[in-house]
Amino acid sequence: MPLPALRIGLFAWDNRRSLGRVLVAAVAAVLVLPVTLGLLVAAALAGSAPQVAPAGARPAKPMINWVVTQRYGCTGLGFEPPRGACPHFHFGIDLAAPAGAPVVAVLAGQAEVFPPAGHGGGYGLHVVVHHGDGVETMYAHLGGVAISSGQQVSAGTVLGGEGSTGLSTGPHLHFEVREAGIAVDPISVFPGIFGPEGQAR
Repeated sequence: MPLPALRIGLFAWDNRRSLGRVLVAAVAAVLVLPVTLGLLVAAALAGSAPQVAPAGARPAKPMINWVVTQRYGCTGLGFEPPRGACPHFHFGIDLAAPAGAPVVAVLAGQAEVFPPAGHGGGYGLHVVVHHGDGVETMYAHLGGVAISSGQQVSAGTVLGGEGSTGLSTGPHLHFEVREAGIAVDPISVFPGIFGPEGQAR
């Protein structure tokens, strides 16, 4: 064995405990450093990232699933009222599911049932939920209701069942969103609920 190699070998043997500690420390650093750096980066990003809202505050889908039968906007249906340049305008989105499908509140608020008795009017039996700041959601043509006027509801509370009361050609939910009393496109207000064509996400 060459002399330099012999000297290195003897040095390593005499200092084996110290070298062992160095080796253990090096391995630990290699294994732990990426995890530590990841945690530090995640902590730094958490301070600037928007916080996720509590599950109860997230909008709920008005029904489990549906097929869109009519979208918000100009329509050829003669019984719809005019709006702007449209001689007939549909103020919400029509979602069809099996008759009796549960209809739930999209957001928390105070519910109001219309009409208090009977199924008269174009919307038939319907519920309006007042969310505050002038925002309301409406659930129309219900076959029955599961809540009462003045009741506070949460996102996901069952309001009633899908039906075909009022001016309706078949079982469906007419879902409408109003801001300061003006109907707006539900798809643009709730993109997390509706896909671009209004289907359930």
